[in-house]
Amino acid sequence: MEHILRECDLPSYDTDTFNDIGLETLRVFRGVLPPDRTITSPAFARFLHLNKTLYQNKSVLEVGSGSGILSVVMAKHGAKSVLATDITDACVKNTQENTKILDLNEIIDVRKGDLFEPINEERFDLIVFAHPIYCDKPTKGSGLEIAIMDDGGLIRRFLTEAKTYLKPGGKLLLPFNEAAGEGNHPRTHAENHGYETKRLASLDANNGNMFVYELTPK
Repeated sequence: MEHILRECDLPSYDTDTFNDIGLETLRVFRGVLPPDRTITSPAFARFLHLNKTLYQNKSVLEVGSGSGILSVVMAKHGAKSVLATDITDACVKNTQENTKILDLNEIIDVRKGDLFEPINEERFDLIVFAHPIYCDKPTKGSGLEIAIMDDGGLIRRFLTEAKTYLKPGGKLLLPFNEAAGEGNHPRTHAENHGYETKRLASLDANNGNMFVYELTPK
């Protein structure tokens, strides 16, 4: 785990890694998980680019936006609206910056808060959450650790609360990399929280296979 955190603790930089999916440049702030260096984000961002029907002309909520890469991919390729939330100041500012750089301010709204805390009366067709996948307790105040580590409580709380914020027929979309083990696996928790689980994709990713799961309330 320490080597992952070291590799991700970088000065702010711009990357063209995602130019192939329409993002000419993406800015990554220090203290934000670099999407081009993680085991989930590159494959999941490209999955969203290839599977536009999941969000085109739909209202989308992204919980835990980080750099904003997933929000800007969906906004750029057809989402009707995207609300992006994150608990850390650095991630909120980073998502706002990439929204501005890519001229998506009319589609993306960025708010700060814990899970659904910033949501008012809005309801969504799709909720996307690239949740922390490693099962461990993060150090308080470490944005990078918060982004990749949780002891299992966060995904349980997310699944408990998410139904309230879905429109009728709405769905959740969560990626997961098998390299992280079972503790925060969506499939492990979905049944106990009243969801049907469908695996939409199995993708090659850094350090293992990445799966994309669609969860539908029963």
